[in-house]
Amino acid sequence: MVNGLDANLEQIKAGMAWWYEKYRKEQTVDDQNEYSEAEKQARARGVGLWIDTQPIAPMGLAQN
Repeated sequence: MVNGLDANLEQIKAGMAWWYEKYRKEQTVDDQNEYSEAEKQARARGVGLWIDTQPIAPMGLAQN
């Protein structure tokens, strides 16, 4: 958290990061839902890395 904001979540909302589903077990169910929805919304809006129709995932990260 940075000044009360979840910096990781904010990056996902802005389309600047993927949600690493492999770490979902480390999150609460609420956080899992929020991160998943944030990525879906960023993809739907075509923001950040989602501008590209086929963005390349970081190594070791399976695409959703």
